[in-house]
Amino acid sequence: REPIAFDIASGTCGENVTWTLNSVGVLTINGSGAMFDYETRNAPWQDYKDMVKKVVIGADITYIGKFNFMQCRNLAKVVFEGNAVETIGWGAFGYCSALTEITIPASVKTLDAYAFYYNTSLETVAFEANSELTTIGMYAFWNDSALNSVYIPDKVTSIGENGFLGCMNTATFYVAAGTYANDYFKKCTIVTREPIAFDIASGTCGENVTWTLN
Repeated sequence: REPIAFDIASGTCGENVTWTLNSVGVLTINGSGAMFDYETRNAPWQDYKDMVKKVVIGADITYIGKFNFMQCRNLAKVVFEGNAVETIGWGAFGYCSALTEITIPASVKTLDAYAFYYNTSLETVAFEANSELTTIGMYAFWNDSALNSVYIPDKVTSIGENGFLGCMNTATFYVAAGTYANDYFKKCTIVTREPIAFDIASGTCGENVTWTLN
């Protein structure tokens, strides 16, 4: 039968954020607001990191901190319960060598530097529909050597130095025609799509008249 999960460790990892690790390797982040930043090997679950197989990010978490899940080598699945996360921090999921795919919530605007670097089993990076992502930091996907499919959202306007170093020649990048990403990846294998229209400015131009530019 399936084992009965029970909690084995817990604590705080943000001003209003808590964590709980259970006996089957599920690390759950609950609460609201930002998680703390940590240096390498200093996250509060450091002593248990090799037990972590799944991370669940609660619905009201807005920021995943620096190096939070780095070197969780057996982490195979990340679940976002809501759409509140705006930034995935520096090195947050670095060296997670069992992670094969990730779907990033539409709310995320920034992937900081080294966010998913050296994830050598990572094959697919996807984003939810209507993604707000604008920035991919330097070395964000460095040496993700198994990467074969990356969907780049239409609103991305900045990709840092060597953002995809080590996988530019092996991955297929799905980009919208006429976008920053289309130009950035022009020397790579790309599949283009029609861009998704979104409003960029609006206002009034008469007593009962408005304008919108997309």
